[in-house]
Amino acid sequence: GTIGLETALAAVLTHLVEPGILSLPKALEVLSTTPARILGATGHGAPLEPGRPANLVVFDAAQTWVVEPPYASKARNSAFASATLTGRIRHTMLRGVFTVAEGKATR
Repeated sequence: GTIGLETALAAVLTHLVEPGILSLPKALEVLSTTPARILGATGHGAPLEPGRPANLVVFDAAQTWVVEPPYASKARNSAFASATLTGRIRHTMLRGVFTVAEGKATR
């Protein structure tokens, strides 16, 4: 397989949002709430609410980076290898627990 989640947001921002093919709100919707709704994942894709564990992503929409190993994934290939992409994930939370902090996997 190829890595996908590591580059998905940046690839969409670079190749669809920056050239104006897709708006940022629509891109975020199709990468978050739409898949959650299709899969029936009721704990995902919902607004943040007090007392409810957070599932969220914090990203820097302006940061550029080059896709190169080491990858966080077990896969060792990428359709975007050596490409410069815009948009870098800084933090992710799953059920209120950081899974990525400061761009580094926590698990």
